[in-house]
Amino acid sequence: MQITPNKLEKFKGAMVASAIGDALGWPNEERASRIGRPSHNGDNFIAWQRYSGGRYYRHAEHIDAGEYSDDTQMILAVARSLLLPNWEQHFACNELPYWRFYERGGGNAMLRASKFYAGGTEIWKSDVAREYFQAGGNGAAMRILPHVIACDGDVNTLMSAVVRDCMITHGHPRALIGALCYAYALYSLSRLQGTLAFGELVDEVIANGHIWSELRNDEFSAEWLTAANAFYDYSKEWDIARQNIFEQLSFIKNCLKSGLLFDDETVTRRLHCYDAEKGAGDVAAVVSIYFASKYANDMFLGIKTVANLSETDTDTYASMTGGLLGMLSGVSAVPSMWMRVQDVDCLLRMAEFLASENKKEIVSNYIAGVRNACGGWEQTSIGIMRKCDKTENIICNKFDVEIRCYKTVFGQTLYVKRYIRRAQDAAPKESAKKPSGKTAVDVMKKYFSEIGTDLAFIGENLTASYKDKMYKFGLLYFNRDLRRIVDVEFSGEKFDKAEMRDNLEALSGTLMKFGENMPIGLLVKRSRQGLVPELVAYENLSETEIRYINDKLINVIALKTAK
Repeated sequence: MQITPNKLEKFKGAMVASAIGDALGWPNEERASRIGRPSHNGDNFIAWQRYSGGRYYRHAEHIDAGEYSDDTQMILAVARSLLLPNWEQHFACNELPYWRFYERGGGNAMLRASKFYAGGTEIWKSDVAREYFQAGGNGAAMRILPHVIACDGDVNTLMSAVVRDCMITHGHPRALIGALCYAYALYSLSRLQGTLAFGELVDEVIANGHIWSELRNDEFSAEWLTAANAFYDYSKEWDIARQNIFEQLSFIKNCLKSGLLFDDETVTRRLHCYDAEKGAGDVAAVVSIYFASKYANDMFLGIKTVANLSETDTDTYASMTGGLLGMLSGVSAVPSMWMRVQDVDCLLRMAEFLASENKKEIVSNYIAGVRNACGGWEQTSIGIMRKCDKTENIICNKFDVEIRCYKTVFGQTLYVKRYIRRAQDAAPKESAKKPSGKTAVDVMKKYFSEIGTDLAFIGENLTASYKDKMYKFGLLYFNRDLRRIVDVEFSGEKFDKAEMRDNLEALSGTLMKFGENMPIGLLVKRSRQGLVPELVAYENLSETEIRYINDKLINVIALKTAK
């Protein structure tokens, strides 16, 4: 006789099985840049290698068996946020910016959003608002499992939270509707008593479409909708996406009823798993519901089948399918060989915290206990963490890669990567974009050295690769009072404020370390009166910081170089 798992067992099963699907599917994911391909479809974790570092810093990165990608990273980031009172602000302003330092396989929409939140700007108000409102990918749907666990059974609270979460990074209805559909499927399975009849999940999702598919205008501010409608009719686009997902749900319902008349490849091709729409949020939701429905009685076969799809978004599909099957069958149904997935204890722990009624007290006591048990903790914007003994150094032709391992207080593993260009290879040829030349550089170096010990010299003419592009930095300093890297560049026809901001973003993703604030730039112009530095910042600075920069840097340099 099959025993129905209780809710906590379901929640634990969903968290663990999501990570399992992610870890199994990531090596087969189309964008994973895996070195070599398996000779047969596997059913267990493997160690593998992938190309990383973009065009200029390309290197082979080792992935240990059972390690997961950005899907599970985002699930845990949302989970941490939900343990705090103002989860939306923490996720947008702390988790997303910090995620850039340890992300593995993040998509464009997520990386773009994290960049702007790191600079203190809501992405829908930025100069890439068009890209935001066109972002319909599955980066929103893949992370909403923690909301289902934390909603305490209130479906309206759940739907509201999912919309607010998705809007932080994605603006297109396909992303939001996909996340809402997947959230309702998880919610339905969390409340299920007994076994799941064949095709029952699809029927349940379709029958309750009015709960999850309606446009919730109360969740959108008038300002947000005005911004969206500048690019397309949002209400009309929502209706199109809504109609599309119901058509796909009806299709898989008929496929399941037809049994062997439809095989998985036929269904997945009809669901757009292999064309330009494969990364959409609604596609991921429907695909995961199909596989969870078909393999409801066999978690092992269900997750394995999805994880071994080829030429598609297998890590996300398998992660979301795993979430559904784990929610259905509970953690006890997870095969023992898969319980070696990375950070399994952290995943189980987070499920318990999210499901508890007195989250604040339980989490506070847990952190205090762990903190007292061992030392070496560092404070970061996402909580305390400490370095592990594991550090990997990859020696390449003209640069080195340093990968440091950290553990959060909850037990999540973070790998932080840093590129180090060797000194003998660092100096580029004289650049036309810095017409002020060596003389101006020498003058700046001289007067910076006279300012005092607040500035530590990092290097001159250093280069770094960021998002497949090579960046060159004139003079780099670290200001110990501001805890910011200071990039000094010289203004010319080919170097302006926009290029300086690109430099600052590249610095934040390469040389910037944990606990530091976003870099700032000094764009130096040469005039008859001497050298005139102008502040360029990627985020809004406080009045105190601006006053400090003017008094300690800009005014001092302008005065000392005046003729």
